Amino acid sequence: MNARDDDRLMHLPVAAERCVSRIERYGLSPTTLEDRLGANWKRRFYTVEVFFRGIIERPRAMPDAQTRRTFISHMKTCLPPGIPDIDIMRRQFGVKIAVASLCYKKDADRAAEVLLYDLRRVRNRVARIFGR
Repeated sequence: MNARDDDRLMHLPVAAERCVSRIERYGLSPTTLEDRLGANWKRRFYTVEVFFRGIIERPRAMPDAQTRRTFISHMKTCLPPGIPDIDIMRRQFGVKIAVASLCYKKDADRAAEVLLYDLRRVRNRVARIFGR
């Protein structure tokens, strides 16, 4: 789940599914699981561990936009329906990340890119101009 190699990270959805299967198989009864982990534990797990790590966090370190777009496109096809949960994203990571997540969820990838990458570049450029 913490892989830094892009090729290994492509297997993140498979690894996540294995984790969920193990938790369900070896862990506890569904009722006990919900008591210990919460009623929406699977949604939280996929939202934070797969969507956030695989689509929001990891692509920031990728060297170019085309690699990032290809990677994100592949990751989106591997997500279960309804992921990401925008409320979870907002509570855990803030409004900006939640809005970008909603853009990705609605296939408005370019809008998410502007929010996550282009605004940062503009802010940094303005800061350089004004010496901050």
